[in-house]
Amino acid sequence: RGVRRASGVFQNLRLLRELLGLLPIQSVKTLCESILRLMTVGDSITTSLCMHALHGLFATKPKATSLSAELSGQLITSLYEYQPHINDVQPCLAWLAVMQSAHTNLALLDARLCSGHLQRVCAAAYQFLLSDKNLVRQGAAEFLVLLLRQCASVCVPVMAAHLATAPAGTSTQAHRLFRCFEAGLQHRYHGAWDLTLQVLGVAFEVLGKELHTVMVRGIRSMCDHYNTPQFPYKRQLQAAVAAAVSAIGPQIFLKAVPLGLEDKEVMTEFPRAWLLPVFKTAIKSTNLEFFTTFFLPLAARLRTKAAKLAESGKPIEASVYVTLQSQIWDLLPGFCTDATDLLTSFRSVARVLGQALQQQDELIPNICTSLRHVIDTAVKSDDVKAEVGDLAKNFMPILFGLATRGLAENEAAAPLGETCRQAVLDCIRAYSLVAPPQLVTTFGDKICTKLSQDESPIRVKQSLMDLAIALAAHAPADVITAFFLVGMPHLRNALNAAMQKKAFQLLEVMCSEGSEAFVSSKVETIQQLLLDSQAVTSAGAKRPRLKCIRHIAGKVTTGGLQFVSALLPEIILSTKEVNEKTRLLGHNVLNEMAQAVQRITGKSVEDSTEDFLGMLASGLAGSSHMSSATVNAIAKLIVQYRHHVQSGLLEKLLGLLPSLLMSRHREVVKSTLILVKVLIGVVDKSQLRDHLEALVTTLLGWSVESQNHFRMKAKIVFERLIRKFGYPDVARYVPAKHAKLITNIRKTTERAKRKKVEKREAAAEGGAVKRKSKKDDDSDDGLFSDEDDQAMDVDYSDQPSGASSRRKAWIHEGGADDPLDLLDPSSSRKVLATKPHTPRRQQKTETPFELQDGKMVIDDDGHAAAAPEGDAEQDPSGETSPWSASKGMKRRRNANEDEDDDEDQSSGRGGGGGIHRKFSKRDRDAPGTNAGKEYRAKKAGGDLKKKDKHDPYAYLPLSFNMLNRRKRAKASGVFKGMAKAASKGGRAKKTAR
Repeated sequence: RGVRRASGVFQNLRLLRELLGLLPIQSVKTLCESILRLMTVGDSITTSLCMHALHGLFATKPKATSLSAELSGQLITSLYEYQPHINDVQPCLAWLAVMQSAHTNLALLDARLCSGHLQRVCAAAYQFLLSDKNLVRQGAAEFLVLLLRQCASVCVPVMAAHLATAPAGTSTQAHRLFRCFEAGLQHRYHGAWDLTLQVLGVAFEVLGKELHTVMVRGIRSMCDHYNTPQFPYKRQLQAAVAAAVSAIGPQIFLKAVPLGLEDKEVMTEFPRAWLLPVFKTAIKSTNLEFFTTFFLPLAARLRTKAAKLAESGKPIEASVYVTLQSQIWDLLPGFCTDATDLLTSFRSVARVLGQALQQQDELIPNICTSLRHVIDTAVKSDDVKAEVGDLAKNFMPILFGLATRGLAENEAAAPLGETCRQAVLDCIRAYSLVAPPQLVTTFGDKICTKLSQDESPIRVKQSLMDLAIALAAHAPADVITAFFLVGMPHLRNALNAAMQKKAFQLLEVMCSEGSEAFVSSKVETIQQLLLDSQAVTSAGAKRPRLKCIRHIAGKVTTGGLQFVSALLPEIILSTKEVNEKTRLLGHNVLNEMAQAVQRITGKSVEDSTEDFLGMLASGLAGSSHMSSATVNAIAKLIVQYRHHVQSGLLEKLLGLLPSLLMSRHREVVKSTLILVKVLIGVVDKSQLRDHLEALVTTLLGWSVESQNHFRMKAKIVFERLIRKFGYPDVARYVPAKHAKLITNIRKTTERAKRKKVEKREAAAEGGAVKRKSKKDDDSDDGLFSDEDDQAMDVDYSDQPSGASSRRKAWIHEGGADDPLDLLDPSSSRKVLATKPHTPRRQQKTETPFELQDGKMVIDDDGHAAAAPEGDAEQDPSGETSPWSASKGMKRRRNANEDEDDDEDQSSGRGGGGGIHRKFSKRDRDAPGTNAGKEYRAKKAGGDLKKKDKHDPYAYLPLSFNMLNRRKRAKASGVFKGMAKAASKGGRAKKTAR
């Protein structure tokens, strides 16, 4: 009767999990009181189902008519009495999940009431971080992160208002909450510092913007931990500091934690210098003025100190200050990213940036990146765009001068490095977007004038083409026209591959980012240019040329079918290029051309696809390389348009497969096998059955060279055919001499299916014991999913009554000095569903160095063994003395000695103990004594490779004979012979090459 009654309670709790949030508030209150009383029973299943029911109540986010904010707060307060022990894994995770859903629901109902509960629940969660179980610590950290993101973020305005109105020195809710997070840096949490730092970073992110005044002490304490000797969590600490800097800004952060780079006149150590790289990744959306007023003067002073140290003969100290100055300039791009005061601060820093561009080449990448970030922010506001564009007349000449520096014959300055020059070109490209059109036109005219001069050196023209490419993206239409007239003749310049490549790059920028009206008016001209330059295009210009073809193919409407068919062979061959990006681009151009054919012909997708595939099929008559590329292109397009390919076209392709598979060229056969696999997956079963016999016969009848080379790929094809048609239908057309192949495929498939079924059955059987996987333990869905309910559905009618039908429970006691008080309200947390770990007490024993017979025997663990059984001493209590050996060891040693004596008398071989001991079969089969036996072949000599195991490289069997001094010479001779044979084979191979 007790079991049936318990089963009914369990079913009711499962029902309440779904219905509790829909009942009226009075019923909810009564049922919750009953659920809380049930949790005092101490049964783990009952407690778990009660948690399920409460979680279902909070997770449904019921209305105020079912669960008011006051009742929700009372339930949260009551749940603290049922807080489980910190080492009880599943109850801890369930309790945290319930508390998380309860506080999330309370934050939606009443943010002010929820803010009052945050500090207590965070303190309780930090207790779980002291657990010995890693799952509990991980679950507590995730609970705190979710609590901050879902609850604390809602309560921030309430806490900020309370903090603003509270008298100075008053401990507010914000103070108490953040003091709880600061406690995670204490030494007692050192085992979970990586988790507490993660939580602290999220706290900075969520609370820092409005509650930064309460975080000063925590920020200082966190930064002080960085310089702790052998601190293992520096990466997590840097992430937390970055979150703090992003939330409160560098200005407030440096008030709490100064850099300390100028505490002394000359410093050799900088304890806070590690903050500069962290600032580089964390600073954004802040005031640019702070960089101008604080960091720029600091960088100037550090540069001056570096120069003085270099003059005084201290190059090492000078290099340290140079590095610090460079790290400070690395912060500039972050300050310029979404800066909040560009309208008022950019003009003041622009002059310094211009001077730095001209005087310090090492700062060019950082300054150019910063200018691009400024422009990206400026385009969002017309006022800021006008302010930044007005300074283009100052920056553009400097940037153009840097891009062309060192190209004139009489110029002494060295040209920029490739990295700096590319940064300058990217900055010119960005600045042309906000610069006045008249200024861009002026620079464009100068570029065209110098490009038209024949006497200009080739390196100057290449540099001018780079400038034209940078300006063409946002230049006016007249500038683009001038660039087109000057640059397009170089498309047919086969003598200068670099200029040809740059001309294609210029054309690609015009087609993709230039004026739409200009491109539409020049479509036919560009088509003719692409056709004329087809035969003289260099290898380096293939990719920009393909990009141009893709853009122009997208704009072709009528009369462009000749253009498509003329360029199609080039596009097909590009799909076989060595460069992966070029191959992918070639396939994209083919798709664009297929759409162009549909626009030109005006047919349906099905008809136009058939026409385009027919155009592609003409490439099968070309060379082997062309045929292979054509087959690859056809396979790719069939996959792309598999829903629009007509059956008649598939019929033609199936008819071509036998002749392609019988080709003498391997690359054609390889591509055809890919097409076969595609057709098996695309073609209908009834349609493919008519070609099954020819396909099977061809796959088994090609040349011996191709058959051996592609046997694994052919096996995959047969596996797909068997999967589609079944084994009998495929085996019907297989000749007798190839029957073993099909039989092997069938056996392999059946074996794989059996293993899969066995694995699934084993997992199903293990599900009753293993309640949840490790992955599910980390989320609420895993804790309260339907699978977990099914795992706990026990048929109590078939189980014996009594204690055996319940899950075991353990009581955790603190020891003799701290007995369990059953009258304590918190005694329920001492009842564990997980067996507590009790470490074994190790008895310290001393081992003598000499035994009574003058011998010392060392056992396998490296400890000195004891005297023989007859010499064992016993104390009056009957326990064996620590000086004596264990009974098992004595019995084993005595038995071995008896066996050795018998063998000594019969065979004359040495026996006894020590180095003359005889190894039994158990010793010979011990791990490491017979290594390599699992690789031994059963039906042949040598070793076999095993799946998921290391390769067998035991060329000689290892045995104990090699340790014998008398047989060492013979073993070494075998090794010498092997080395000699290997060197002889290597020389023969080298001579053959």
